[in-house]
Amino acid sequence: MTNLILVTLGVILASGAGLMVTFYGGTAFGETRRNGEASKIIVESSQIASAFDAFVQRERRLPGGGSSGQSALDELVAENYLSEIPQGASSAGWTIDYSEGMIFSVVGEASSEDNLKICRSARSQIGLPSPDTVYQCDGSDYPGGVLPAREPCCIH
Repeated sequence: MTNLILVTLGVILASGAGLMVTFYGGTAFGETRRNGEASKIIVESSQIASAFDAFVQRERRLPGGGSSGQSALDELVAENYLSEIPQGASSAGWTIDYSEGMIFSVVGEASSEDNLKICRSARSQIGLPSPDTVYQCDGSDYPGGVLPAREPCCIH
């Protein structure tokens, strides 16, 4: 009988511990994952910007023949300025946009609180003023209508 009581108490304690990890540990894990994603965006954008600057310095022209998009990133890899194109924040990857003077990765939809938290964390990590303000990729909600080159991420 004592064994049955001890086994029952053990099961109850293990279930309680599992619930605590799920509810309390899940929040901490989510925050750590978002901060990691934000750091990844910052590091990858720095890698691309450095490769871009080195290419322009040495080659005396813009990668991709000055056309925005994938061809510029492909040439940075082909000419060994990057070993590979970084993954970016989402399946969209990275974009070099010459018309806006930006290198960016779209984090996702503005309706996702998780996407907003990733961008807020990235803005905070690089010390931007008002880190809680996240802008649209087209710059429509940014003063002046164009995102600055130092903006780490944006949303649709």
